[in-house]
Amino acid sequence: QAQIRIHSQTTVADLKEQLAERWHVPPSCQRVITRGSAILGDVDKVSEFCPEDGSTLSLGMLVSLDTVIKDLNQCWDHAGRIQALNNLARLGVQGGEFAISSASACLEDHHPDVR
Repeated sequence: QAQIRIHSQTTVADLKEQLAERWHVPPSCQRVITRGSAILGDVDKVSEFCPEDGSTLSLGMLVSLDTVIKDLNQCWDHAGRIQALNNLARLGVQGGEFAISSASACLEDHHPDVR
């Protein structure tokens, strides 16, 4: 649990960058959710979800590999696959066995830079 002070114009993407620095989870692996389980979009301003009484906003961060795995499996551009692998590397052991097996599958990639 952490408290982060933000400005009224802070977007969810900006918040994800702050979370990435603090918890070493790449923004592409983060889903920011409200107490009502709504997933916030990167372009949303966090202030749009603040309580009207000015009290503290509680958000959660879900670690998700969906975007990274999609980039690994469906990205025809080798640079996109390399970026996805770099995100898995930044995530490290927090990604679990699925992340490790997904990265291992790239050892057989047709592009040498991905391998």
